[in-house]
Amino acid sequence: MDETPNAQLLMHDAASLCGVALLRAASRAEGHLEPIIGTQMDRDRLLEDLRSALDVVWPDRPPDVTDLEAFLREAYRRFVSRADALAGEDGFVPAARWREQARDLLLEHLQAEIEALVGGVRTEGFWHSFGAVSDIEQLGELVAAGMLIKLRSVGAFLVLPPSRYEDELTAAAFFSAGKWDQARDEAIAERIARNQKLTHKQIAHLTLTRPLPEETSVYRASTYLYLVQDVLTLLEQFTAAVDPRLLPDRWPEWLGGVRPRLLE
Repeated sequence: MDETPNAQLLMHDAASLCGVALLRAASRAEGHLEPIIGTQMDRDRLLEDLRSALDVVWPDRPPDVTDLEAFLREAYRRFVSRADALAGEDGFVPAARWREQARDLLLEHLQAEIEALVGGVRTEGFWHSFGAVSDIEQLGELVAAGMLIKLRSVGAFLVLPPSRYEDELTAAAFFSAGKWDQARDEAIAERIARNQKLTHKQIAHLTLTRPLPEETSVYRASTYLYLVQDVLTLLEQFTAAVDPRLLPDRWPEWLGGVRPRLLE
């Protein structure tokens, strides 16, 4: 277990397995909560599945486990403590500290943003035509602003450093320090970063550096295809470089189908 991410994921999986084993059934037996463990779980298989992680954090553990619940609670404490200690080691990957379900949910949100952008590009001819009818002209402005906000959201994931917020991950957090910068196309990353600033000051916030209201359309892209292609390229590079254990199983197949739909 030479690599820190391997150690992180080993501790994470072992702690999760302990958590599942310590669940209690939602029924009472003689006035007490009846544990699932010991009655509906293969104890020997459970301990064997935990053995590799236990050898790291508790090599002098008792050979015979008489009180499984107490043993698992102590093992869980040791797994979590070891995972916390890994935060200071070389090669630490912040995203590997998150629960798998939480990482998957965040990437599901990212997937939804990409799908919205693809849909926006595929229907550009439709919503650009809104300007020809005065009653719906502003709908075109709303869609254009929405496209830029979505690009800002995806761009933030792709080019910003690890977030200081506990409920947010960026692409950089899926790698050890500096590795994502090395894996991505820097020219594309710089273009995305510039667009981040423009959208921040011209769309997301009311500032004096916005274009004049009557000149807004002059500064808008005639098509958002190339902006979406840039974020998609970096997302493809992210997927190729990241440890696949940090991605949902469905992710590569989904991403592989995005560009063909965007360009068809």
